[in-house]
Amino acid sequence: MHIPSSMLQGAICPITAGVSIAAVSGAGYVVWQQYNKSGLVSFGAVTALVFAMHMLNFPVSQGTSGHFLGGVLAASLLGTPLAILSMTIVLTVQAVVFADGGITTLGANVLNMALIGAGLGGVLLSYFKLKGFNRLAALAIASLCAVMLGVGAACLELSAFNPQHLGQICSAMLGVHLLIGLAEAGLTVGLVSLFEQGGLKRYATIGYALAAGAVFLSPMSSPLPDAMQRLGGQLQFSQSLNSITAGLCAGYQLPFFENGMVSMLMAAALGVVLVSCAAFFLAKVFYIGKEAV
Repeated sequence: MHIPSSMLQGAICPITAGVSIAAVSGAGYVVWQQYNKSGLVSFGAVTALVFAMHMLNFPVSQGTSGHFLGGVLAASLLGTPLAILSMTIVLTVQAVVFADGGITTLGANVLNMALIGAGLGGVLLSYFKLKGFNRLAALAIASLCAVMLGVGAACLELSAFNPQHLGQICSAMLGVHLLIGLAEAGLTVGLVSLFEQGGLKRYATIGYALAAGAVFLSPMSSPLPDAMQRLGGQLQFSQSLNSITAGLCAGYQLPFFENGMVSMLMAAALGVVLVSCAAFFLAKVFYIGKEAV
C-alpha cells in the first residue's frame, strides 16, 4: 500500500503532508505528556517487529502479494499515540533508505498507514472494547477495518491524480486488500495473544525475537508484485528512486552482496537496526524533554 512518487502528484502531496505533520506532531505531544520510561524498550521492539513483518510478502490473488501492516498490533501493544509514531518511523525509513514508497508521497503513506492504520485503528479497537466486544473479536475487526479504511484513503488519493481511472484503481486495490485485511486480522490476534502470554515485562524480548525470525524469513518473501506495484504497471507509471541512499538499497537489496538472498537478509537486518535506533532516540528525547520541565 506504499504509494510511490510516480503515482501521486499535484496538490494532494502537500495537503497530505501537512495533515500528517500536524497529526503526528499531535501524537508526539500526547506521548510527551503521558510517556513512561518503562515503555522505551518495548517501543523499539514493536517498531522493529512491524518493519520486519512488512518484508514478508505473501501471495494473495490475481498475481499479487501482500504483507502485514501492523497498525492495530502496535496500537494494542503501545497505545494509539505511540503506535502512530512507531508506524511513522517505519514508513520514513522505508521511503528514505529502501525506496519503498515515495519521498513526496510520504505524507500520504503516513496518513493511510500510520494515522488511519494505527491511529484510527487504535480508536476503533478501544471503541469495540467499550461496546463489550470480545477482546480477540475487537482486535480482528479493528485490524480489518484499519486495512480497508487505509486502502480506501489511498484509492481516493490516487483518483485525485487520476480521476479517469477511479474504477480501475478501486478494482485493483479493494478486493486484494480485503484478503490482506482478513490475514492481518488473524495475525494480529495471534501476535497480541503471544505478547500477552509472555507478559508486559517480556514485550521487548518477544518483539525482537519475532523481528529476528521475520528477518531470517525475509529472503523467502513472495516475489509477486503487491497491488500498488501491479496498479502502477497497469497505469504505466515509471518507478523513480527517491535519493542516493534509496538508489543503493532499493528493493531491499544491498549492493555489497552478490547473492540476492544474502543481500535481502542484510537489508532486512539493516532496516531493523535503523528503526530500532530511531525509536530509541525518539523515546529518549521525549523522556529527557519531560524530565527537563
